[in-house]
Amino acid sequence: MRHNLRRRPSNFGTRWCPASCARLGKLFRRLEHIEAEGLENYVIPLAIRLQFEFASRRSEIVTLQWEWVDLDNRRVVWPDSKTGGMSKPINEQAYRLLSTVPRHEGIPYVLPSSRHPGKHLTTDEYYNGWSCALKAAGATHVGTHGIRQRSTTDIADSGIPVKVGMALTAHKTVAMFMRYVHTG
Repeated sequence: MRHNLRRRPSNFGTRWCPASCARLGKLFRRLEHIEAEGLENYVIPLAIRLQFEFASRRSEIVTLQWEWVDLDNRRVVWPDSKTGGMSKPINEQAYRLLSTVPRHEGIPYVLPSSRHPGKHLTTDEYYNGWSCALKAAGATHVGTHGIRQRSTTDIADSGIPVKVGMALTAHKTVAMFMRYVHTG
């Protein structure tokens, strides 16, 4: 069954639009600079990259645990999320990121908090790091949910079937998936 891919215009609210997408390159160059120079804790750039790769919610990224990551089978299985349990494939970029990130003994989280030993990265830590990265890159401020919307749009624009896109983003309905898809 084919679905009508009517999309909201990109100026609907505070989302990544083609003009701000040009700044995405600046953002990723900034992340590379942070990683190369060790300017900040590796966790924030990694969290940002993983959220783009998995088209996930912020809460799913900051709570990600190593026991949910299956690098051999290239899958991540979240036992519980906003819409229940879900499984997503690990693409090449996410595989590279996850296979090279340091693991800390006794800490189950992929993204440990720098302020709260033994705990996962907090949503505030992530949001503050995201805001600083955007500012340093000269990009328009967009909340972290904008990452999910940008990724969903990229998935829809790739030409894969809507049902596959829904599985990749963990949207339960076509209507909700399409709310996240934006064009210029």
